[in-house]
Amino acid sequence: MWRIVEIADKGYYLAYKNGRLEVYKNKLLLEKIFIEDVHTLLLHEKANSYSHQALTACVQSGVLIVFCDEKHMPVSIMESFDEHSERYTRLREQIALSEPKRKQIWQEIVKMKIQNQAGVLEAVGKSPKPLEALISKVLSGDASNVEGNAARIYWVSLFGRDFKREGKGGKGLNAFLNYVYMIIRASVARSVVSAGLHPSLGVHHKNKLNNFCLVDDLMEIFRPLGDVFVYKEMQSFLSLNEVSPESKRYLTGLFRLNVPFKKESLIFQEWIKKFIYSYVSILNKEKKDEKLYMPKVNFIQLFENLKKENDLYMEKGNELEL
Repeated sequence: MWRIVEIADKGYYLAYKNGRLEVYKNKLLLEKIFIEDVHTLLLHEKANSYSHQALTACVQSGVLIVFCDEKHMPVSIMESFDEHSERYTRLREQIALSEPKRKQIWQEIVKMKIQNQAGVLEAVGKSPKPLEALISKVLSGDASNVEGNAARIYWVSLFGRDFKREGKGGKGLNAFLNYVYMIIRASVARSVVSAGLHPSLGVHHKNKLNNFCLVDDLMEIFRPLGDVFVYKEMQSFLSLNEVSPESKRYLTGLFRLNVPFKKESLIFQEWIKKFIYSYVSILNKEKKDEKLYMPKVNFIQLFENLKKENDLYMEKGNELEL
């Protein structure tokens, strides 16, 4: 089972020996973790130190390393760029992608995001109809910003009129949403780079200060799954002042989530992988009619599963917070 290792306090040192990450605090060895079991390494505190060998071993083993600021938001992601044999070919294909095709892809992503948001509302007993009515209005490139209009309806419907969506840390429910989005972003980033894609060459996002524009584009359809996780524990989260170790263990259950679709079900990571490789197929033009892999999620079944299997997502050992 993949694990998230999070170093979130002062006084830690991370080393590597005999295929294992070794976590020390004040020179005392706390734990040894097989590196092949680690999915993501979250590093928060600047006062900590990490051996060059430990970071290099993580990168070579495909572990995604996320450096976070004082607000616990990601500021940098470290990932190997040498492991994919077709990286140069992918780069050329990304650069060659035409503007009309970019706009068409973004149109489909926005449609699926709104469809998934509507599915979330239906699953939690709210009316999905206002969002469903917007899907057909999404034009090429979402020129009329239907995504933004849908977001305003969605957040009020899901969390009430007093809720305002905030990034960069945030307070209350925003803190938990931002944490689960960080998990999603890291997962998509890992799959993007593993597929040989350059994460800075986006479909819609264009920001010279953002090295992960493509990741931010492709992760949009997955955000509503994070919203379901937060909504499920909304009352508990509202009573907390910050994202606690227990809530982190719950939110990282997203890695182990079995996502039900109409005709199949997939572990969350596998859904991301199939989605990313469908984008690769569009780039290399092997199939003229290739489309993004975006099956309709059965959010009603998903929400029922979450309510029944809460203990699974609180299981210790899959996320180590230090």
